[in-house]
Amino acid sequence: FAMKRDIAPQNIWVLGFILDQVPDLNIVISSAWRSFYPFESFKELFKIFKLDPTRIIGVTPKKFSSLRIHEIHMWLEDWEEVNHKKVDWVAVDDHVIFNIEDEGKAREFLTDSWVGLTMHDAFGIIKHFKPDYKEPAIGI
Repeated sequence: FAMKRDIAPQNIWVLGFILDQVPDLNIVISSAWRSFYPFESFKELFKIFKLDPTRIIGVTPKKFSSLRIHEIHMWLEDWEEVNHKKVDWVAVDDHVIFNIEDEGKAREFLTDSWVGLTMHDAFGIIKHFKPDYKEPAIGI
């Protein structure tokens, strides 16, 4: 399974931690990876790493004439129209998606492309959805 070799297991562990802490959180893929791997590959990757594949609920539309910010907003508008309610969301990536003035900039969580998703990132993401969340005390 080619996709697995491109994944750092520690980043998947952190993603699993986030999903455990925010049980109603679902994932929509807007990453450039959606251009290289079919939707089912993401679900298979979750199975390999023992994460619940049903938490991945879609991919943003890929439009050559639009930016990812627009693709994210298109997906959100479609979801909200079908489900008749607003969705609380964040965008997590190692590349800037939103310009400083863009609606949604405050929902963007940038990771370090050399390191990937860290516990520091996880705490910020969890606090977005659960503002009263207390980080575990970690010491040496």
